[in-house]
Amino acid sequence: MTILEKAQKYGREAVLKKIQKADIQEYGLYHSSLYHKIHTIKEEYFSEDGPMRVAGGLNNNDFRHMILKILKDTPEKVLQGLAILSWLMEASEMLLYIPEGEEGLKQEVLKTAQELKIDVDIRTEIVDMRLMSNGCICHIETLCMLAEAVNDTYVPGTWVSILKISDFGCTELREAEYVKFGTKIGCLVKIDANDIKAVQIGSKLYDASVLEKEITPELVMGDGVITIYDKSCCMIAQAEKALLESRKKSCGKCTFCREGLNQLFVRINEITKGKGESNGLRIMEDIGEAMKFSTICSIGQYGSAFTLDTIHLFSNEYENHIKKKKCTAGTCPNFINVYINAAKCVGCGICIKSCPVDCIEGLPGYIHMIEDIDCTKCGKCIEVCEAGAIIKTMEKVPELPDRLTRIGRFKRY
Repeated sequence: MTILEKAQKYGREAVLKKIQKADIQEYGLYHSSLYHKIHTIKEEYFSEDGPMRVAGGLNNNDFRHMILKILKDTPEKVLQGLAILSWLMEASEMLLYIPEGEEGLKQEVLKTAQELKIDVDIRTEIVDMRLMSNGCICHIETLCMLAEAVNDTYVPGTWVSILKISDFGCTELREAEYVKFGTKIGCLVKIDANDIKAVQIGSKLYDASVLEKEITPELVMGDGVITIYDKSCCMIAQAEKALLESRKKSCGKCTFCREGLNQLFVRINEITKGKGESNGLRIMEDIGEAMKFSTICSIGQYGSAFTLDTIHLFSNEYENHIKKKKCTAGTCPNFINVYINAAKCVGCGICIKSCPVDCIEGLPGYIHMIEDIDCTKCGKCIEVCEAGAIIKTMEKVPELPDRLTRIGRFKRY
């Protein structure tokens, strides 16, 4: 007997009681009681607005797809959870959204659906929130928990993965694992709080004190990734990256999302380039607050919420960038100077070969020079310079040669 057949044998009221007793919460950004969600949507459904649809998928703002592991490992649970939801809602259509580029996974899931005799429309795209305005959409983890609750195998907990980010990018990524509720966040992270600048859970930013909290049903996990930003990170630059990613993923149909993300990105880009103005922060906050309540899907909500949190938690970094023209973390390229110390350069040419943008000039036996306009501050030349002549600094650059000058002769000018 399949899990769906068990549900049908129990009856709708009995299954709803199981959901209520298990206290299943909708996973992801749209946190709510599944029991109340089903009742609310059924009460508000109007048949004249079109057919009742149910759908499963990741939140649209989930760009890492770590929780897709559930669908890859147990497609039968997700599909039967979706089928049970459809049966409870008396829906006429079932859809399953899989991220773009996962065509192989789509075929595997479709094969499982055929074996279970579940008629589902599988689409490799972001969730169409307009299409689902007259229906019920649940996260794939919620569907998995629904199937387990009906099958009496549900263990209260959630899926969590850990990501550590530094100035050098992602340095550590642990795959998603199932964690029981009541587990302390610090026990999962296993990183000294003194090395942490911020902790991101879902779309919300916290300081290191959140490590003392426990994973509970009330904690909004978002994409299931607990992201640790270490002390080397510039949180303004991280917000800029989040906005850029959101703009790339946005379908562009929602005005508040499209225009809001663009406006926030333009202003924060000005800040990281040293051109930001104090009154721009107020405008960003107004735009961000409007987006949190006016965008249709989670892409705009995530981009705005993360940016607002950086403004509120790291106001000192914004002040330094805007007023002091200084990156607190020392990582924003436009606030960094890289130059070749004329007294130490031996004219070996190794740095010239290492430069990916070909912005270092020099001949053998001559002091080399960096063209600052083209320099990306990547640091590759610093890594290869055996003489230690290439300097990366936030301070003012000393007087340097402006023409080809032989080693040891710069002092004459």
